[in-house]
Amino acid sequence: MVADPASPSMADQPIAAAPVSGLHLELNVAALRLDVYDGTAVVRRYRVAVGGADHPTPLGTYHIRRVEWNPVWVPPPSEWAQADTVMRPGPTNPMGRVKLEFRDRYFLHGTPDPTSVGTAGSHGCVRLANQDALELAERVHAYASPDLRSGDVTALASGWGTTRSITLVRDVPLVIRYAPIEVVGSYLVAHPDVYGRRSGSGVPDALAGLAAAGLDAWRADTATIRALLAESPTRTVSVSLASLLKPR
Repeated sequence: MVADPASPSMADQPIAAAPVSGLHLELNVAALRLDVYDGTAVVRRYRVAVGGADHPTPLGTYHIRRVEWNPVWVPPPSEWAQADTVMRPGPTNPMGRVKLEFRDRYFLHGTPDPTSVGTAGSHGCVRLANQDALELAERVHAYASPDLRSGDVTALASGWGTTRSITLVRDVPLVIRYAPIEVVGSYLVAHPDVYGRRSGSGVPDALAGLAAAGLDAWRADTATIRALLAESPTRTVSVSLASLLKPR
């Protein structure tokens, strides 16, 4: 469905094992975070909005194959959009300045409402601040549209204008996962479980996250994990690995 219009910093996010070489993206829905990879290195991270519990952002592996600049808003055939009408490009367009399609009717896109970024409040799409969406689209074109002149992209990004849809020469992979508990730098971080998918007490998820980060999960103090999870229903909380892992 097309979208509507004291923890570690965004600069201290985990670098997961890269699934492919070249430019690719990874979204952790629970963390409200989009990571941009070039090979194995994270080159940019964005705070995003994702789908709410009633309209969750779909999980899985997708490919971005098309970018539309100055998009037209076409309401989807969904009950929530019945009162909406087609909207030309402009400052109040729900798609913002640019949209990147990763699945039929699902996009990474800008928004005229930057206050919605950092929430689970869309109808399934992934929203970025307009400037972030522009930056992401320019990066995607630099990698996936090698024949597109940089001046053309600059002109498209410079302001509202004619709608232009560009099919990419190379696909850009996008992995969307849901990890409410993850290792971030030197912390174990628990995010609000907005989709209610945490397993039981959440301790198994925490141990799995530690193991995925290459740590000895058996060393974890489960009482500390339970105390951490008790604080995370409405906000992101963290505990240092040094205080969590028992000595060998």
